[in-house]
Amino acid sequence: MTRSYLPPNDHQSEQKGCLGILLIGLGLLVLPGFLHSLFHNSLEPFWEDFLQLSLFGLGPMFFGFRMYIKSQWQKKLEQERLIENQLIRLATSQHGLLTVVDVMLTLKITSAEAKKVLEDLHTKGVVNIDLAEEVIIYRLNDYLTKKEKDRFINEEKKGLYSTGDG
Repeated sequence: MTRSYLPPNDHQSEQKGCLGILLIGLGLLVLPGFLHSLFHNSLEPFWEDFLQLSLFGLGPMFFGFRMYIKSQWQKKLEQERLIENQLIRLATSQHGLLTVVDVMLTLKITSAEAKKVLEDLHTKGVVNIDLAEEVIIYRLNDYLTKKEKDRFINEEKKGLYSTGDG
């Protein structure tokens, strides 16, 4: 099964984005009429026109823009979370080690994009950078091999490590 680094469709986020665009469109549709009425019809009180302009023109545009931006931000955060999760799974299957090529092949992205993703993980403290035979290796923090885990469990049973329970 081929996996992509893009997240699955988040329908709620998409719906909020679409609703935001519709509200912006409503505001833009109504705005010219209210502006024309506001400046060319001096018989009606100014505040009534201004209130209508705010409620039906500027208000929907503001809330639509806010909804759209928030939905895009949520989609970006979800995408970052899924990429990070996918790379951690890849690293654990490779003894806690990642290279740029591994990330390129897994996420189907360019080398520059793979380097950026790995640098972001390094900035977050998820991986450390090592140099081995002129290859940059990203080592997953807090990764223990099965052998290390077994040794830790055995030493804990022998009383070499304190778990803080007593």
